[in-house]
Amino acid sequence: MKDLDQKYRNDNLSIEELSKLRNDFNIGNIEKIENVMREHWMNDEIAIADVDDARINEIKKKIDSRITNPNVFRNNMIKVLKIAAAIMLPVFITISIYLYIENVNYVAEEMLVTTGPGEKVSITLPDKTKVTMNYNSRLCYKPNSYNKDKREIKFNGEAYFEVSKRKESPFYILSKDFKVKVLGTSFNLSAREDNFAAELTLETGSVLFTSLKTGKEVVLQPSQTAVLDYSTGVITVSTAENVSTATAWKRGDLVFRNLPLGDVLKKVEEAFAVQIKLDTVISGNDLFTGTLPTSSLNEALEIIEKSYNVKAVVEGRKIVFIKADVTVLAR
Repeated sequence: MKDLDQKYRNDNLSIEELSKLRNDFNIGNIEKIENVMREHWMNDEIAIADVDDARINEIKKKIDSRITNPNVFRNNMIKVLKIAAAIMLPVFITISIYLYIENVNYVAEEMLVTTGPGEKVSITLPDKTKVTMNYNSRLCYKPNSYNKDKREIKFNGEAYFEVSKRKESPFYILSKDFKVKVLGTSFNLSAREDNFAAELTLETGSVLFTSLKTGKEVVLQPSQTAVLDYSTGVITVSTAENVSTATAWKRGDLVFRNLPLGDVLKKVEEAFAVQIKLDTVISGNDLFTGTLPTSSLNEALEIIEKSYNVKAVVEGRKIVFIKADVTVLAR
């Protein structure tokens, strides 16, 4: 480890040597590490002049301010601080090596993809599986174990999956409430943990949908939709009237069929990162059927205004729907 320590200080470590250095830290051979560092410190000349005043001042600020007469110790303290700073520098360097290597290892062990409000992104996993993620979604997987005995991801949000077919390597989607097993198929999955239910609509192939709360398993066929109630763990299967409705968000649309207005507005809030309130003139239980664009907030609001004879008052990211005959400032 002595040679590796010196090579690191000279910035001459190879990838293999960096890996070995990381292994020494992971093994936890503290005595070995201490001996190398102690020998390095004892043999090195402590270049007091090389420690700048800025670093000294930073260290001084951390000293207890309750010292009654700091001027008495000023000259000696500066010298002591310079020595301490020079001695402690290898400690900071060594800790930095460890944290840096651990961070690199962490990144290599888990890949994370996220989308924010109003964002959509398409990614291709190592096995050529294509995933189109809707807004406010999160997908992560471990490259080291993915694509071997099984393909496994964790997911929260909404996405359209086109899973590469591999019989010997099933594709799994894991959530805290359910598990989906896929061999090769395409489907839409809406599984936001802050909603009341998860919904999977199958387009091609077949999937095994399992409730972790009840242990119940259902096999879905094309054009079927499974809805999992988070609170009970119950899965309900039905025939989808139109599979394209479930994937309308990919085209930039939100499609609703007899959905309470309150639920519709929640989708609008999520898509545009806004807050919406209803005046007493309109009820959140009123049913809404229609299509709202996710490309333009103003267009979406205008459709709701015309559908319910109301006006939207917009103040920054906050929106309130009021009576249409009330005078409001133009957007």
